[in-house]
Amino acid sequence: MCCCFCHVAGRWMLGLACLTSLASVTQGSPEPSSFGGVSDAGPMPDESSPTSRPLVGSDLCGRGALRTVSVAVPMLVDGLVTTTQDFFLAAPIPLDGVSWIAGEAFTVRITSDSGSGNKRTTVAVGIVTDAGPTPISVGSLFWSAGFPSALACAVSARVSPHCGKAIAVRITVTNTLDSGASGSFHTEITTTHPEDMLRLHFAYGYAPISNQERPVSDLTAMALNAAGTTDWQNHLFEKPVSAANLRFVRHTGFGTGGTGQVSSIVESQLALDDGEYLSLDDAYSPSIGMPPPASEAIRAACNTLLLDDGQQTILKNRTIIGWRWRGVQLGAGMSTFTPANPTLLVFFKDPPQCDSDGICEAGETCQTCPGDCPRPLGDIDRDCDHDLFDAALMQNDFTGPVPCVDE
Repeated sequence: MCCCFCHVAGRWMLGLACLTSLASVTQGSPEPSSFGGVSDAGPMPDESSPTSRPLVGSDLCGRGALRTVSVAVPMLVDGLVTTTQDFFLAAPIPLDGVSWIAGEAFTVRITSDSGSGNKRTTVAVGIVTDAGPTPISVGSLFWSAGFPSALACAVSARVSPHCGKAIAVRITVTNTLDSGASGSFHTEITTTHPEDMLRLHFAYGYAPISNQERPVSDLTAMALNAAGTTDWQNHLFEKPVSAANLRFVRHTGFGTGGTGQVSSIVESQLALDDGEYLSLDDAYSPSIGMPPPASEAIRAACNTLLLDDGQQTILKNRTIIGWRWRGVQLGAGMSTFTPANPTLLVFFKDPPQCDSDGICEAGETCQTCPGDCPRPLGDIDRDCDHDLFDAALMQNDFTGPVPCVDE
């Protein structure tokens, strides 16, 4: 199948519409095929956009903090139905000042297949808030297959500031038949987390303090006709990224598919300035550089990495200079790996540590280091200057933050 990308309503959408000619396919009766992809919610970045600046008013804006929630999400959906389930959070999460909601991978597996042709499962992920009935979209993915198999991928969303608090993760699963298919099937939703927990990360603040984004263009789709690996595709960033305070990394998911009983992954690594590479998670966490056994028939097409404190310490003096990826397959069959163009890598950071010397240094702001920076008269939003954002607060009669208003 060939992959195509379209830009709809300000969003980059990824779909797979036809068999590719990237690799030869046996003529005659077609083999059962599988294909899938992911749609991240929200537009690609605009460097000139005013959203690159923190909104005034929230004491979380500009801080650069990551809050992680985990929900147990095993779901079994039986038949050609649409099922929605809310997984409530242990505690509400404030949304004022959130710029990204980034998920880790979960698995969509088509099982108990009957009939003929391709069965399709679409999974949409949203955040339920206490501010209204409409959830915040975090993205969706789909998996279409003519035999029992699975797709592992993650969803993420660049979001506008919202009022209220997140109270639940909403997952909607829709089972349908592709054109010409018949029969019915079951779908199982699990995660790649050892305890079957779906982890979502709420990132507060905006670039460049809380996150840094690097779009990568000119990526080429690749394919494999047998067990093995493709060549690495190497990409240097125009501007390196400091690894100091790095907590979470994600990039746009790939389209993937093929034929045969195979497992495959997109192996994804960050290039460091000392010549070493940092592997992102794939079907395994941590990555082992190989897919699961072919008998599991799982294709992993997304990559994320949550760093622990030990990894942060090791990387604190390192610089990320680029990124590379390749496809890896186990089993006899065909696999395609189709990246988005551009693919967006996002690096989420913890608040920088303050040295309390009274000087604003790289990464320090009055939001992250209250009292450290020399603040001019009228610096109500604590960003070490006096500008129109402060004037907006003055018009609020010094009563506090500008009220949160949904766009």
